[in-house]
Amino acid sequence: MDTESNRNVCDLGSRQTLPVYSAEGKEIVCISGELWITQEGDTRDIILGPGQTFTVDRPGLTLVHATRDSVLRVPDVGDESFRDYVVDSAKRLRRRAFSDLWRRLRRRVLALAS
Repeated sequence: MDTESNRNVCDLGSRQTLPVYSAEGKEIVCISGELWITQEGDTRDIILGPGQTFTVDRPGLTLVHATRDSVLRVPDVGDESFRDYVVDSAKRLRRRAFSDLWRRLRRRVLALAS
C-alpha cells in the first residue's frame, strides 16, 4: 500500500468542517461522500463527489465541509503554514485597525478645525 498517498486521508462526518491553511497549488481529493469547498476571498462554491479533485488556487484559508459522511485526502501543509497564515491574518487586521483609527482621528481633527 502506498503510505505517502494514504498519509493524509481523513474521515469527515456529515456537517463537519476541516480548515486547511496555505495550501495554494495543493490538491484535495474526495474519495467518498460529498464535499463543499470554499476559499478565503473567493465567492465560488466548489462541490466534489467521489473521485473528484480540486486544486486550491488561492492563498490563505480553505474550508472543506462534508455535506454527508465523507473520506478525503488533503494536502500536507504542516504547522509552519498555519503559523504563516496566523501571522499574515494578524498583519491584515493590524493594517485595517490602524486605517480605521487614522480615519477617525482625521475626522476629529477636521471637525475641530471647522
